[in-house]
Amino acid sequence: VQVENALGKAVRYMDDDARVGALGILHLNDDSQRTVQPSSFAFPQPWSGVLGLLRRRRLATSLDLTKTAPHESDVDWICGSFLMMRRACLTDVGMLDERFFVYAEDIDWCLRARRAGWPVRFWPGAAMVHVGSSVRPFIRDKTFMHYRSHLTYIRKNHSLTAATAFYVAMNFRLSLGTLRQILRYLIGRAGAADVSERLARQLAFLLLRPTQSGLNP
Repeated sequence: VQVENALGKAVRYMDDDARVGALGILHLNDDSQRTVQPSSFAFPQPWSGVLGLLRRRRLATSLDLTKTAPHESDVDWICGSFLMMRRACLTDVGMLDERFFVYAEDIDWCLRARRAGWPVRFWPGAAMVHVGSSVRPFIRDKTFMHYRSHLTYIRKNHSLTAATAFYVAMNFRLSLGTLRQILRYLIGRAGAADVSERLARQLAFLLLRPTQSGLNP
């Protein structure tokens, strides 16, 4: 897969199809095989996420639509690492919502575009190498930011009931994690820093102010 001039190729694609509101391209991992990285997804379903948390499954914000043999198709949302939006679409839906400090803002943006009638398209005719998690050194707790943004997304686009259920389920899940880390510490299999990190994450999520948690519209 060639990664040269991905931006130029994407611009030409958008010029050729004026119906497309937002465009995402093929993402490749930074490995020797240039394996495909997920970059197009189905919208997250809040109640499925809540049930997954209660069953102690890993939080999955969306269903990956980028298959091993990806093909051009309209999708729910595309990864913000490459999200090209048409000016007319931007005029319709507005800028990124600043309630999202980081994470989930691309999901919200694509949802707004689709609600306004603009297709969101994944096109593998252009490709880029995406080095994931490069922002991690600049965020004290990436996991916490991810949880908080997901809560904000649910409250904004679904309901207070769904957001509250997610908030309660996540606190339950974090409490189990903290307890497990404390037990590991007591038997000498974890350090004090590990316990401190878990406690800090749990308290930060538990004590969110409404404007931070997204529980207010």
